[in-house]
Amino acid sequence: MTEKYSIFTLANGLKVLLLPLKFSKFTYASLVGKAGHRSETGEEIGAAHFLEHLFFDGTKSRPNAYKITKFVDDAGGKFNGTTEPECVEYFVKIPYENVTIAFQHLSDIFLHSLLQEIDKEKKVIRQEALSHQDDPVLTLSHLRRKTLYPNQPLSRSIITDLANLDNIDQPTILNFKNRCYNSNNFFLCVSGKFDSKEIKSLSEHYFSSLPTGQEVNYDQAVVDLNKTVTIHHMDVNQAKLSISFKAFPIYTDEVNHLNLLSTIISRTQSSRLYRLLRHKNHLVYSVGCHQSTFSDTGYVSITLFLDESNISKAVEIIQKELTNLLHEDISVEELEKAKNIAISSIYNSQENLESYTRYYSRQFLLHRPIVDFDELQEKINKITVADLHNIAKEVFSGQPKVTLISRNLDHVDI
Repeated sequence: MTEKYSIFTLANGLKVLLLPLKFSKFTYASLVGKAGHRSETGEEIGAAHFLEHLFFDGTKSRPNAYKITKFVDDAGGKFNGTTEPECVEYFVKIPYENVTIAFQHLSDIFLHSLLQEIDKEKKVIRQEALSHQDDPVLTLSHLRRKTLYPNQPLSRSIITDLANLDNIDQPTILNFKNRCYNSNNFFLCVSGKFDSKEIKSLSEHYFSSLPTGQEVNYDQAVVDLNKTVTIHHMDVNQAKLSISFKAFPIYTDEVNHLNLLSTIISRTQSSRLYRLLRHKNHLVYSVGCHQSTFSDTGYVSITLFLDESNISKAVEIIQKELTNLLHEDISVEELEKAKNIAISSIYNSQENLESYTRYYSRQFLLHRPIVDFDELQEKINKITVADLHNIAKEVFSGQPKVTLISRNLDHVDI
């Protein structure tokens, strides 16, 4: 343990992670737990996101959404919840002097939500899902995971939740909540400006009654390693193309190596594919290469938006560059530039309270040894060209998963 964070545990087993950020004027309090899509059973599909909605619809002391919102708004705070494949988070960011409001709000929605607005939220969630279906970028993301993790919880999104929406009822929600929302499956994280003694007192007062229970465990994710080309038709002016490969679980050294390689490939305007596809051949406005990581799996995707008539030429260029990487075509200058960009991103995360908190809290959620930002920078500085060569061979020798959103195309050669 370093002096950059500290941990204490309540009598009911709820762990509290403290992350001081002394220059901040705000306190960020969040409850984070393993209660996302991967925690749902077959009949519960959609329950994780549905429950998040219901938490903001009313509690015993603040019986409607307006009163919940006004309670935090009046203190100058903001709140929200997020549902991800592996976790959910409920947070309040509030000026330090009103930190008690954050604890009152989080404990109220967790322990005293009415969970009654089932019919109302079905209508709201349906509209949210339809908006995702209409968005080609969100649809591309959904299709990409669906092809990588077929018939598995990691393939779920609000779009797939829609098919089970009519089957969600209050008993289903309560079963999911009773199973997942407990002191062994969640933890409390407090970051920014705070007094440790005050936070311990507030934690004991407001969260000692959170029930105990079992931590959720996920079934091992399995990546489909076969090459596939999935084409989805939408009325778009630009085709949306994604080429994905199996990669690595979160918080592994390989993720750091692949982050640098992704930067060399296409994460800045001076990167290889940006230079070739935009500046030299004028085929795209932008192109990106990014990782998605989970507790036991991950993938990397090259994504670009372009005219349908230019897809074959763009794919040829991408294939050539990936082949170059397999033949050890990486320079020391490229590596150093990628390190500088990665370290700059670390500095930026340290200055953003939400990013700072998320970096530490996700490690804590998955029981990983916490690597602080200084240690992460040291790891990045030790990466060599040979490391990147090895990662390129391991990742880009695999079969690609190609996902395309197109207006007219029914076939594409990869």
